[in-house]
Amino acid sequence: METTLGWRHFRCIQVRKAGKKATFLLMQASCDATAQLWVNSDNLKDRQRWAAGWLQMSEIFGQGEGAVGQGQVCRSCSGLGVKVCLACEGSGQARLVVL
Repeated sequence: METTLGWRHFRCIQVRKAGKKATFLLMQASCDATAQLWVNSDNLKDRQRWAAGWLQMSEIFGQGEGAVGQGQVCRSCSGLGVKVCLACEGSGQARLVVL
């Protein structure tokens, strides 16, 4: 995972629509409030540039279990690249649980 403005972890602090199709997000480095950049929402879908979640130091430097690039299966999504919603189990309809 490459660094951007010297950081790897960002959060969205503002969303701005530009027309009907374009959406831009103001991303701020999690550890430095002064490191900010505007990103087209389509760019966030490019998994070569951006990935959701946090990396541990051992993963960043390629050591130990779960190291990036060593073929480890993601524990959160089981290697699917998508995490299924617990409320609807991916159906899009929330299920009602009666106790």
